[in-house]
Amino acid sequence: MQYESKIAHIDKKFIDCIKEKDIMKSSLDESMDARRKLQSNKENLIKNLSNQADENERLRAKLHMSTEDCIKLKKDLDHKVYELSEVKKVMKKCQDDLSSASIKVQWANSKLKSECDAHQSTRSKLAGMDAKVREAKEEANMIRANCQAMIDKYQNSEEIQSNKIELYIGKIGN
Repeated sequence: MQYESKIAHIDKKFIDCIKEKDIMKSSLDESMDARRKLQSNKENLIKNLSNQADENERLRAKLHMSTEDCIKLKKDLDHKVYELSEVKKVMKKCQDDLSSASIKVQWANSKLKSECDAHQSTRSKLAGMDAKVREAKEEANMIRANCQAMIDKYQNSEEIQSNKIELYIGKIGN
């Protein structure tokens, strides 16, 4: 009985060992499943980390390009501001030139108006002188006609007298 009791005790220990082995086996299976899940998670995390690193690198490159674009745009803006400043200077000079030209045109217009007025006055005087010249011409023509008439009359009277003298001399001489 002692052996039976020992065998029963050993059988019980054996069954306990088998139960413990089954528990350990199921625990090992669970651990292996958990390890596989953890390994899969680790691989996914590594892949995600790699993807995140690639994305991070892409974003850094994009940031670098954006920074370069921003610097270029700032330089372009500074250049455009400079150009605008130069254009404003030219525009101011043009406005000053236009104002000066406007004043000169007004002065020239005033001078032209006064010269036109003087010309009008000269035209009036010229018209008056022209009338006087025509009148003097008419007078001269009348005087010429009178003188010609007087010369003709004088010549006729001289001719007549000459003819009379010749007749008289011809009568006396005959």
